[in-house]
Amino acid sequence: MFIEEHREALGVEAICKALPIVPSTYYRHKAIEADPEKASKRKQRDVFLSGRIGHYWKKSGRRYGAVKIWHDLLDEGGQGCALHCCAAHEILGNKGAYAWRC
Repeated sequence: MFIEEHREALGVEAICKALPIVPSTYYRHKAIEADPEKASKRKQRDVFLSGRIGHYWKKSGRRYGAVKIWHDLLDEGGQGCALHCCAAHEILGNKGAYAWRC
């Protein structure tokens, strides 16, 4: 990360002033990086589901799209049941997979 590489020489506040970033945003990101429990419930859920979605996507030979993976999560039960198909599409897309829209 750019800020990490240059914080000793320039300081976090000076770098954030040059970039359109509020210093508190940087410090919040670092706090979550150090303790993932500080992340929002939505972010924690997305991290968990990202692992489950990746599992089913790899298990399918990287052929399944969001709808089939969503059905696998529904069959699994648990947190997958609360997941909407479009959320599965978004997370799958963030993993670099091509998926059809719901």
